[in-house]
Amino acid sequence: MRRPLRRIVHGIAPLVGREQEVELRRAVDRVLTSPLFDDAWYAWQAPRVEGGREALVRHYLTRGRFDGLTPHPLFWPHYVDRKRAGDPSLGPAADPLLRYLRVRSARYRSTHTLFHAATYLEQHPEALEHRHGPLGHFLERADDASPLPALPLDPQAPTPLVTWGEARELLHATARTWVEQEALRTRPRRTDRFDREREAALVAEHAAAPLPGAEDGDGAPLVSVVMPVWNRERLVGRAIASVQEQTLGAWELLVVDDGSTDGTPEVVARAAEQDPRVRLVRSEHVGVSRARNVGAEHARGRWVAWLDSDNAWTPHFLRTMVGALAAGGHRAGHAVLEMHASGATAYRAMQGGRPELEVINHIDLNVLVVERALLDEVGGFDTSLRRAVDYDLVLRLAQVTALPLVPVVGAVYNARDEDADRITVSEGSAWGEVVKNGRLVDWDAAAAVERVAALTTVVVPVGDDWRQADLSVESVLTATGGHPVEVAVVGNQTSAATTLLYAAMALRDRRVSFRRSPVDVRRALASNVAAAGAQGSVVVLLDGPVQVLGDGVGALVEELADSGARAVELVALDQDGAVHAAGAEVPGGLDLPVPLRHGLALDDARPAHDVPLLHGTALAVRTADLVAARGLDPIYTNGFEGPDLGLRLAEHAGGALRVAGAGAAVVAPAVDAPVHAGDRSLRTWRERWSATELAGTALYTASGLTPAHYEPTGRRRTPLVPVLVRSGERAPGRLRWSLKIAQPVRSRDDWGDLYFARSLAAALRRLDQEVVVDLREAAVRPTSYLDDVVLVIRGLWPVEAQPGRTNLLWVISHPEDVTPAELREADAAFAASVPWAQRARSAYGVAVEPLLQCTDSARFAPPPEGEPLGQGPRVLFVGNSRNVYREIVRDAVEVGARPTVYGTRWEQFVDPSLVAGTRVDNAELGRLYASAGVVLNDHWEDMREHGFLSNRLFDATAAGARVVSDAVAGIELFAGSVRGYRDQEELRGLLTRPFEETFPDEAARRATAARVRREHTFDARARTLLDRVRELRG
Repeated sequence: MRRPLRRIVHGIAPLVGREQEVELRRAVDRVLTSPLFDDAWYAWQAPRVEGGREALVRHYLTRGRFDGLTPHPLFWPHYVDRKRAGDPSLGPAADPLLRYLRVRSARYRSTHTLFHAATYLEQHPEALEHRHGPLGHFLERADDASPLPALPLDPQAPTPLVTWGEARELLHATARTWVEQEALRTRPRRTDRFDREREAALVAEHAAAPLPGAEDGDGAPLVSVVMPVWNRERLVGRAIASVQEQTLGAWELLVVDDGSTDGTPEVVARAAEQDPRVRLVRSEHVGVSRARNVGAEHARGRWVAWLDSDNAWTPHFLRTMVGALAAGGHRAGHAVLEMHASGATAYRAMQGGRPELEVINHIDLNVLVVERALLDEVGGFDTSLRRAVDYDLVLRLAQVTALPLVPVVGAVYNARDEDADRITVSEGSAWGEVVKNGRLVDWDAAAAVERVAALTTVVVPVGDDWRQADLSVESVLTATGGHPVEVAVVGNQTSAATTLLYAAMALRDRRVSFRRSPVDVRRALASNVAAAGAQGSVVVLLDGPVQVLGDGVGALVEELADSGARAVELVALDQDGAVHAAGAEVPGGLDLPVPLRHGLALDDARPAHDVPLLHGTALAVRTADLVAARGLDPIYTNGFEGPDLGLRLAEHAGGALRVAGAGAAVVAPAVDAPVHAGDRSLRTWRERWSATELAGTALYTASGLTPAHYEPTGRRRTPLVPVLVRSGERAPGRLRWSLKIAQPVRSRDDWGDLYFARSLAAALRRLDQEVVVDLREAAVRPTSYLDDVVLVIRGLWPVEAQPGRTNLLWVISHPEDVTPAELREADAAFAASVPWAQRARSAYGVAVEPLLQCTDSARFAPPPEGEPLGQGPRVLFVGNSRNVYREIVRDAVEVGARPTVYGTRWEQFVDPSLVAGTRVDNAELGRLYASAGVVLNDHWEDMREHGFLSNRLFDATAAGARVVSDAVAGIELFAGSVRGYRDQEELRGLLTRPFEETFPDEAARRATAARVRREHTFDARARTLLDRVRELRG
C-alpha cells in the first residue's frame, strides 16, 4: 500500500487501510478547491511542512486541526466545533471545515468571533446555499472595506464596525508577533552536542596571543576572581584548585567567607598561605549577593569573574575569555557551561542578546567575565534577591553592551538535588519573575504617566481557555455601572489560535487591548506588566479570567472613591455560588490568611465593610498607589498576592481595606496546586506578616456566628477555611431563612426571580428574620446546616427539600415543571394561582395554598396627587428579549403601536430606534410605569394557561398604570386597570383607541393602586409565610 503521508510530512503517521486513504483523498480534494483554506496563513503555523498546497491540506486534516491550527484567518475549527476538532479518533470527514463545506446545517455555526453566522445570514440569506458556505460567500464578494459580522463582546452594545481589511491586518500582525515570540522562547538554550574541535582551535589561538596589560609577575592582576563561600569545607578546595590551574596566571582570587561556622575559613587560609594570589576576605553572614559585592570592592583587576564554591573552571577558561573579549573589543561575555545531571551531559551554549534574555536567561554567572569599569557602571548584585541574582546582573549588562558567547567550555556544573543548601534547591523559581518585575517593568516611567481621572483599567490575565476568557471580559464590560473602562487582557504563553482570538477582542470592543507573554508567568508579573501601562486612575486586578457579576466594576470604583479606602475588593464566590471569600483574616494562633465568610451565602457578606486583609480575587486600587508599591509581588506563586498587596499599601500609605457592598466575582476555575511546608509563598508571608495583628473574627459577631475551627484544604490559595457555628442565643422568634431561586450565578442579566426574592427577603428582615438569597448553584451550599427555613421560590429549577429544615415551596411560575414529589416533600406548599392550587390539591392530594405574587410598596406607588399619570411613553415594555421575539412586543409592533422598549438584545428583533435603553434602575421603575400611557405585560405560556398572574401586573398597577396583557384568568383582581387581549385585532383596539375609553379613570386606578399596595405586598406575603412557619415549628 502506498504511504504518501509518510513521504510528504515528517512525523505524521499514515492512515491505515484503503478506505481511510480514499476518505482522506476525497477530503483533501474538497478542501483544495475551497477559498477557506489559505495556504500562506496555514504555512506560518506549520513551517516544517513541505510540498505545497496539497501537503498543507493533508497536514491540516491529519494533524493540524487536532493541534489547534487554523486553515483561514476567519475559520477556527475549535471555535466551530470543539469536540470534532479535538478528537483524533474521528476521521477527516468529521473535520469542522469539511463539514462546513459539505453539510448544510453546519453552516449555521459561526466560524470566528469576527464572523457571526446568524448576523450574516440575516443580511444575506442566500449565503446558506453558497458552495463554500456563508464565509465563502463573504470572501467571494469582500474587499478591504467590507464590514464583518463581528460578535460584540458586550451583549448590550451594537454590532461593532470591523472591516475585513482591518481584521486581516491585525490577525496577520498578531501571527507575525506570535511567531517571533515563539522563536525567542524555543531557541535552544541547551544542547547535548558541543564542537570540541572548534573549541580546541579557539583555545590554541588565544593561548599563543599576547594579552594587553597582562602581567605575570608582581604587578596588578588582569582578572579578579570573586568566590563567595559559606559552610563549604568539603568543596571549596576543589574550586580554588580550578582557579590555580588556569593557564592565565595574572589573576587574584578573593574568597569571601560569608560567616561560615565549619572549617571553610581554615581551608581557604591554608590555600592563601601557599599561594599569595589567593586572599581570604572575612564577613558576617550577609548572604551570597552581599558577599559577592564585598569581593568586588576588594578587586584590583581589569576584568572580574565569579566562581561558586561548588563549581570548577576548565584550565583554559580565563585566558581564552580575556583574549577573545579583548580581541573583539567587548566589555563582557560568557562561555559555555557544561552540566551533568542524572547521568546525562548538556551544554548551555546560546548566542543571544537582550531580547532572548527578556524571555529566559541563558547566561550562567560562573562563565561570565565582565570589565571592572562596566560592573561599576551598572552596579553590583541586588542584595534583596535570594536567587536569580545572575539574571538580574546580565539584564542590566545587556542593556549597556553586547554579551557574546565565546564557544569554549568555561565551567563544569554537577547537579546534586540532595544538596539542600544550594540556592536552586532552597529557593523557588519565582525569583526570576521578581527580577523581571524590577528590570522589565518600567515603574519609574509608569509613575510619570498622566492618567485619565474618570477611567478605570481592568486587568484580566488569561490562558488558553478562551471560552472562560470571553465570559470574563464580557462580564467586565457589562459590570461597569456606567463608568468608563479599558480592559487589558494579558495572555500567558497562549497558543497561536487563542492568541488570535484574544487579539480580535480589540476589534469587537475598542475598550479592550491584548498583549501576550511568550513564557509561562504567574498572575503577579502578568498583571504588573499590564497595570504599569494603565491609562486609568484606578486599576482593577482580576485573579485570572474571573467572571464579574452585577455592576461589580462600578461598585469597586464607587466604594474606593466614597469610602477613601486604600483598596477595595468584591466578594468572591465559588463555582457553586457560595462565598469563597469576603476579605480575609489571620486568626489568633495561626499565621496564614483564612478567607472570611467562606461557605456562606452572598447576602451574609453584605453590606460593605472593612476587613483586616484582602483576598484578592477582584480588587481595585488607585493606580498611583499600585505603581508606588511596584505592583503585586511576583515572589508569591499564585497565592497571597492580594493579601500582601493590601497590607503593603495600608502600611505605607494608610487607609482601610474594604469589601464592596454590591457586585461579586466568581473565582476562575483552575487547578490549585497542593501546598507544602517549604512553599516560598508561605515562607515569604510568614517572614513579612507573622507579627501583624490581622484577626477578623469579630466580623462574624453581627451574624451570630463564630469559627469553631479551621479546616486544612491542602491547597495553596486557601490552605485553611473556617468551619462556622452559631454563637450565643438568638432573639426569640428569629429564624434564618434561605430563599432558593433558579437564576444561575453567572447569568448575564438579573432575572425577575432575583428582584422578587430580594424584596421578600427585605420584608422578612423587617419582621426581625435573618434572610439570605441563594442562586441556583448554591441550592445546597457548605453552610446550609445553619439555615432554619428553606423557601424554594419555584421557577425554572427544582430544589430538593433539605432534611432537618422547615421546607416551604412557593410556585410562582412554570407550573408544568413542578412534580407531585416536590409538593409532597415540602412542609407547606403555596402557588401564585388560585385555580392551579385547587387543581393540584385535587390531583395530588396535597394541600397547596394560594399565595399570589405581589409588589414592593416602597418602590411602586403612584406619583403624589396633582401629578398626572400617563405623561411618558404611550406604549411601554420593560424586559429582556430572552433572545426571542416576545409575542406581546411583536404583536404591538405589527399593529403599528411602536412601543418604547427597555431591555437587552432587542436590536435583533425590533427597529433599534424603539429601544430606549438596556436597563432601568429598579428605584426608577415604578415612576416609569406610572408615566406610561399603557404598560405591556406577558406571561410564560404555562403561567397564562394555569392562571399565574405575573409580578409585573402587581408592580404596574401599584404604580397606578394601565396594563395590557396577554389574556390570563384572574386579571379581574385589578378592577379594570389590566386588560387582556386574545388576538392582534383586540390588541389593536386597546392600543389605538383613546385609553380613557377602555380603562378606568385616574381616580379609580389610584384606588386600585392603594388596594394592591395594601393587600398584595411583600410585607403581607412575608407575614403569611412567617405565620405558617411558626405554626409548623410549634
